[in-house]
Amino acid sequence: MTTTKKPDTYFIAAGEHSGDLLGSDLVLALREKMPKLNAFGIIGAAMQNAGVEEIASIGELSVMGVAEVIRKVASLRMLEQRILHFIDQWDPRFAVLIDNPGFHIRLAEQLKMRGVRVYQYVAPKLWAWGESRAPKLRENFELILGILPFEEQFFKERGIRYNYVGSPLKDRIDKVMVKRSSLGLPEKRPVIACLPGSRTSEIKLNLPTIAVETVECAGLRFVRGMSLEVMAAADAALVASGTATLECALLGTPMVVVYTMSDLTYQIAKNNVKLPYVSLVNLMAGKRLVQEYIQDFSIDDVANELISLLKDQVKRKAVLEQFEDIRDRLKGTAADNAAAAIAQSLGEGRGPAPA
Repeated sequence: MTTTKKPDTYFIAAGEHSGDLLGSDLVLALREKMPKLNAFGIIGAAMQNAGVEEIASIGELSVMGVAEVIRKVASLRMLEQRILHFIDQWDPRFAVLIDNPGFHIRLAEQLKMRGVRVYQYVAPKLWAWGESRAPKLRENFELILGILPFEEQFFKERGIRYNYVGSPLKDRIDKVMVKRSSLGLPEKRPVIACLPGSRTSEIKLNLPTIAVETVECAGLRFVRGMSLEVMAAADAALVASGTATLECALLGTPMVVVYTMSDLTYQIAKNNVKLPYVSLVNLMAGKRLVQEYIQDFSIDDVANELISLLKDQVKRKAVLEQFEDIRDRLKGTAADNAAAAIAQSLGEGRGPAPA
């Protein structure tokens, strides 16, 4: 691949499948605002289809947990150097880093030193892990483009330039249409969606528990790459904590949250995370709206909670009403708002940025 200087480019990077989807929407929105710019970066299939030039794959960054990161330190350092080589050669106008703060906050320092303006799409969860990284966000990022309304006050109180642009999930979920028959699911029997996570490490740790829950009661059918459709078709869901919990809520699917991690990661999280809940749906609700079972728990308890969500119609209705409240509090068109905020920050583009 040539490294000849390329004018009118920007760098964009994601670390996993969900970030790749966010990036593809943002690339299309940025093209509307700044049509002469071309993108290159760390991408997956979605951004590649949106016309971004690949210099690295999201598979090289897809890692979860402390032990897993430690094992990949050398390869991550080599990846960073490869990226910076392209940055030095191609001299992009700006950079957009999507989620994945463990890698991206360090990369942002190097980009800032090179005079590249850096935008973070999806705010790092400092409100969960503590404030130690707040100075780096203030110093190295032009703007944080957040997707959760409750975090705005936290960042602004700490002098971090932050803009709540809306929830990409709301935009995506509004487009979901599905029939059970298209997924090979029964029309008249209860269906439980099982979502162990998107990273390989998550699947290895969470899938055995989820498989036991479902095989013992009803059997198991695997569906690849259609998580939203599966959630929408289900009567209830068993979900690994993460973005999927909020997706389920927005789709109106009652859920039980489970999550297993390596022992080292769990101990570090236990000692450092200062939150009453781990799932986004409970954080948005400000209370234990759905049950969470983390690390060491009884499979029978999980099964009983799932059954109650299927059979207890009063309980089910109450949960669904509060899911609707969460949906009403989120605004849409996140990619358009994020693109407008970036364009306004750069002093160009079409149309105003969101307030």
